[in-house]
Amino acid sequence: MNEMILDGSEIENEQGFHKFMSKLLDFGPYYGTNLEALGDRLSNDVERPVTIIWINSE
Repeated sequence: MNEMILDGSEIENEQGFHKFMSKLLDFGPYYGTNLEALGDRLSNDVERPVTIIWINSE
């Protein structure tokens, strides 16, 4: 199982979230940086099972 840590203390806004996710999951330059694109990539391009643990989410 893939386990990845998403650290909210490094994210200031939605754009930062997508940048972090792209780097974390190695999406490359063609990631659309929106929630629809994230759903597509998680559904089709990420090896499963994957667990994303979001720390410092506040």
